[in-house]
Amino acid sequence: MTNFSDLRRNMVDCQLRPNDITSLRILEAMDQVPRELFVPDVQQSTSYADREIQLVSRDESRGPRSMLTPMALGSLLEVADIEPTDYILDVGCLTGYSSAVLAHLAESVVAVEAVPEMVKKATDILSDLEIVNVAVVEGGLAQGQANQGPYDVILVNGAVEQVPAALTDQLKD
Repeated sequence: MTNFSDLRRNMVDCQLRPNDITSLRILEAMDQVPRELFVPDVQQSTSYADREIQLVSRDESRGPRSMLTPMALGSLLEVADIEPTDYILDVGCLTGYSSAVLAHLAESVVAVEAVPEMVKKATDILSDLEIVNVAVVEGGLAQGQANQGPYDVILVNGAVEQVPAALTDQLKD
Protein backbone atom coordinates (compact mmCIF):
# COMPACT_ATOMS: atom_id res chain seq x y z
CA MET A 1 0.00 0.00 0.00
CA THR A 2 1.28 3.47 -0.91
CA ASN A 3 2.15 5.74 1.99
CA PHE A 4 0.82 9.06 0.68
CA SER A 5 1.94 10.94 3.78
CA ASP A 6 5.57 10.02 3.01
CA LEU A 7 5.11 10.96 -0.66
CA ARG A 8 3.63 14.32 0.36
CA ARG A 9 6.56 14.99 2.72
CA ASN A 10 8.99 14.00 -0.05
CA MET A 11 7.28 16.41 -2.45
CA VAL A 12 7.75 19.24 0.04
CA ASP A 13 11.33 18.35 0.96
CA CYS A 14 12.66 17.37 -2.46
CA GLN A 15 10.65 19.45 -4.94
CA LEU A 16 9.45 22.59 -3.19
CA ARG A 17 12.11 23.49 -0.60
CA PRO A 18 15.13 23.14 -2.94
CA ASN A 19 13.40 25.28 -5.59
CA ASP A 20 12.91 28.52 -3.67
CA ILE A 21 9.54 27.83 -2.09
CA THR A 22 10.44 29.35 1.27
CA SER A 23 7.09 30.27 2.80
CA LEU A 24 6.48 27.95 5.72
CA ARG A 25 2.73 28.53 5.32
CA ILE A 26 2.82 27.24 1.73
CA LEU A 27 5.04 24.28 2.61
CA GLU A 28 2.76 23.34 5.51
CA ALA A 29 -0.40 23.71 3.42
CA MET A 30 0.97 21.55 0.63
CA ASP A 31 2.13 18.99 3.20
CA GLN A 32 -1.36 18.82 4.72
CA VAL A 33 -3.55 18.62 1.59
CA PRO A 34 -3.85 15.03 0.27
CA ARG A 35 -3.19 15.62 -3.45
CA GLU A 36 -3.94 11.96 -4.21
CA LEU A 37 -7.64 12.55 -3.47
CA PHE A 38 -7.88 15.12 -6.26
CA VAL A 39 -6.72 12.83 -9.09
CA PRO A 40 -8.26 9.73 -10.71
CA ASP A 41 -7.62 6.50 -8.81
CA VAL A 42 -5.31 5.17 -11.53
CA GLN A 43 -3.04 8.23 -11.11
CA GLN A 44 -2.90 8.33 -7.32
CA SER A 45 0.46 6.56 -7.09
CA THR A 46 2.07 9.33 -9.17
CA SER A 47 0.09 12.23 -7.71
CA TYR A 48 3.18 13.68 -6.01
CA ALA A 49 5.49 13.51 -9.03
CA ASP A 50 6.45 16.93 -10.36
CA ARG A 51 4.32 16.64 -13.48
CA GLU A 52 0.96 17.86 -14.68
CA ILE A 53 -1.93 15.44 -14.32
CA GLN A 54 -4.48 15.62 -17.11
CA LEU A 55 -8.01 15.80 -15.68
CA VAL A 56 -10.06 17.01 -18.66
CA SER A 57 -9.64 15.48 -22.12
CA ARG A 58 -9.68 17.42 -25.35
CA ASP A 59 -13.04 17.63 -27.07
CA GLU A 60 -14.52 19.76 -29.83
CA SER A 61 -15.29 22.68 -27.51
CA ARG A 62 -12.08 22.83 -25.43
CA GLY A 63 -8.55 21.57 -25.15
CA PRO A 64 -7.21 19.27 -22.45
CA ARG A 65 -6.71 20.70 -18.95
CA SER A 66 -4.33 19.50 -16.31
CA MET A 67 -3.60 20.00 -12.64
CA LEU A 68 -0.51 22.18 -12.23
CA THR A 69 2.70 20.55 -11.09
CA PRO A 70 3.41 20.95 -7.38
CA MET A 71 6.36 23.23 -8.25
CA ALA A 72 4.27 25.45 -10.52
CA LEU A 73 1.52 25.81 -7.92
CA GLY A 74 4.02 26.41 -5.13
CA SER A 75 5.80 29.06 -7.20
CA LEU A 76 2.57 30.87 -8.03
CA LEU A 77 1.56 30.85 -4.37
CA GLU A 78 4.99 32.11 -3.29
CA VAL A 79 4.79 35.08 -5.68
CA ALA A 80 1.18 35.83 -4.68
CA ASP A 81 2.28 36.50 -1.06
CA ILE A 82 -1.13 35.48 0.30
CA GLU A 83 -2.15 36.86 3.69
CA PRO A 84 -4.42 34.98 6.14
CA THR A 85 -7.10 37.66 5.67
CA ASP A 86 -7.13 37.49 1.85
CA TYR A 87 -10.19 36.77 -0.26
CA ILE A 88 -9.14 34.74 -3.31
CA LEU A 89 -10.54 33.80 -6.71
CA ASP A 90 -9.23 30.44 -7.92
CA VAL A 91 -9.81 30.28 -11.69
CA GLY A 92 -9.93 26.81 -13.27
CA CYS A 93 -9.86 24.85 -10.03
CA LEU A 94 -10.64 21.51 -11.73
CA THR A 95 -11.06 19.00 -8.86
CA GLY A 96 -10.20 21.59 -6.21
CA TYR A 97 -6.61 20.82 -5.18
CA SER A 98 -5.43 24.41 -5.59
CA SER A 99 -8.54 25.60 -3.74
CA ALA A 100 -7.80 23.26 -0.84
CA VAL A 101 -4.24 24.57 -0.56
CA LEU A 102 -5.49 28.16 -0.82
CA ALA A 103 -8.03 27.43 1.93
CA HIS A 104 -5.12 26.85 4.30
CA LEU A 105 -3.53 30.18 3.35
CA ALA A 106 -6.45 32.61 3.07
CA GLU A 107 -9.64 33.57 4.82
CA SER A 108 -11.88 32.44 1.97
CA VAL A 109 -11.76 31.22 -1.61
CA VAL A 110 -14.19 31.35 -4.52
CA ALA A 111 -13.24 28.60 -6.97
CA VAL A 112 -14.63 28.85 -10.49
CA GLU A 113 -14.68 25.89 -12.87
CA ALA A 114 -16.28 25.53 -16.31
CA VAL A 115 -16.65 21.74 -16.42
CA PRO A 116 -19.74 20.59 -14.46
CA GLU A 117 -18.25 17.20 -13.57
CA MET A 118 -15.19 18.92 -12.09
CA VAL A 119 -17.39 21.30 -10.08
CA LYS A 120 -19.14 18.31 -8.51
CA LYS A 121 -15.87 16.48 -7.81
CA ALA A 122 -14.28 19.56 -6.26
CA THR A 123 -17.33 20.23 -4.12
CA ASP A 124 -17.49 16.61 -2.94
CA ILE A 125 -13.77 16.33 -2.14
CA LEU A 126 -13.63 19.64 -0.30
CA SER A 127 -16.72 18.65 1.67
CA ASP A 128 -15.20 15.25 2.55
CA LEU A 129 -12.07 17.06 3.79
CA GLU A 130 -14.28 19.44 5.82
CA ILE A 131 -12.83 22.50 4.09
CA VAL A 132 -15.53 25.07 4.68
CA ASN A 133 -13.94 28.31 3.47
CA VAL A 134 -14.14 27.45 -0.26
CA ALA A 135 -17.17 27.94 -2.50
CA VAL A 136 -16.96 26.11 -5.84
CA VAL A 137 -19.08 27.65 -8.59
CA GLU A 138 -19.65 26.73 -12.21
CA GLY A 139 -18.86 29.45 -14.71
CA GLY A 140 -16.72 30.71 -17.54
CA LEU A 141 -13.07 30.89 -16.58
CA ALA A 142 -12.34 34.12 -18.44
CA GLN A 143 -15.27 35.82 -16.70
CA GLY A 144 -14.31 34.89 -13.14
CA GLN A 145 -16.98 35.68 -10.55
CA ALA A 146 -17.38 39.45 -10.50
CA ASN A 147 -20.56 39.28 -8.43
CA GLN A 148 -18.56 37.82 -5.53
CA GLY A 149 -15.50 40.11 -5.82
CA PRO A 150 -13.41 42.12 -5.55
CA TYR A 151 -10.54 39.80 -4.62
CA ASP A 152 -7.17 40.32 -2.99
CA VAL A 153 -5.57 37.60 -5.15
CA ILE A 154 -6.63 35.83 -8.34
CA LEU A 155 -4.92 32.53 -9.13
CA VAL A 156 -5.22 31.29 -12.72
CA ASN A 157 -4.56 27.55 -12.96
CA GLY A 158 -2.82 27.35 -16.31
CA ALA A 159 -1.29 29.38 -19.05
CA VAL A 160 -3.10 32.20 -20.79
CA GLU A 161 -1.81 34.30 -23.65
CA GLN A 162 -3.38 37.40 -22.18
CA VAL A 163 -5.10 37.83 -18.83
CA PRO A 164 -8.73 38.77 -19.53
CA ALA A 165 -9.67 42.28 -18.43
CA ALA A 166 -12.76 40.76 -16.80
CA LEU A 167 -10.41 39.09 -14.30
CA THR A 168 -8.11 42.03 -13.63
CA ASP A 169 -11.18 44.22 -13.09
CA GLN A 170 -12.09 41.92 -10.17
CA LEU A 171 -8.89 42.66 -8.24
CA LYS A 172 -8.90 45.06 -5.32
CA ASP A 173 -6.62 48.07 -5.68
